Amino acid sequence: MEFLYCGEVTISDFDVALELLNEADKYFVAELKIRIGRYLKSQIKMENVIEITNLAELHEVDPLKEAAFKFILSNSVALFNENSKNKLTDLSDSCLIQLFKKIRRRNEEFKIFSL
Repeated sequence: MEFLYCGEVTISDFDVALELLNEADKYFVAELKIRIGRYLKSQIKMENVIEITNLAELHEVDPLKEAAFKFILSNSVALFNENSKNKLTDLSDSCLIQLFKKIRRRNEEFKIFSL
């Protein structure tokens, strides 16, 4: 509510940010979604990257989703580890497809530079 009245909000808790993201999307408060996305970008880590990616997709926060994809690609070995709590298979189907396209595109670019 604070944001709706004065345009300011302090986000300092991950779980609160997730709840706010749901509400901001529900009530079409685009600027709040952007601000929450910025906060969540700074909170991406191994333990929550899958959850953040799926929520970014669900709520159409593309810059957050791209940051999450970048994190996944940079940490793919650890995420593919069978002992990892977060499994790439927990990504939504749409996110998995997008991620595999990015991997394929990156591999194609690598082939071009290695010729």
